[in-house]
Amino acid sequence: MKLLLALAFLLTAYISMAEPADAASITVRSGKTTLIANLVDWNARCRSRGYARVRGISARNGRVSARRGGRYAIPSRVLSGKAGKCAGRRIPGVGIYYRSKRGFRGRDVVRFQASPARSGRYYTQRVTVFVR
Repeated sequence: MKLLLALAFLLTAYISMAEPADAASITVRSGKTTLIANLVDWNARCRSRGYARVRGISARNGRVSARRGGRYAIPSRVLSGKAGKCAGRRIPGVGIYYRSKRGFRGRDVVRFQASPARSGRYYTQRVTVFVR
């Protein structure tokens, strides 16, 4: 399942989950806090529609946190709908950050559920993290 990671939902608005590499996997350095996904929700005027809600965050070999308030680029590729002219614009969103346990190297899987700002429906997302 593709993310942005940039983790996109299309209900009444577009929401995107995207990774820096537009894939469901990412490589990170051990012990470093790294953005692995961002959630942005925008309207036809490329303006934020509010923050996505996140719950059920888990990883076996590290800590994961959701942080509101950062500005993230709307990805050019989304799961549903089209970014169109909004692609690349930076709007407020939620970042999903990962930090491995000290000394851990290998593969980890981050799971979480996210809901668009104006929806009560949650979608399960998974990001494979390769820790070097």
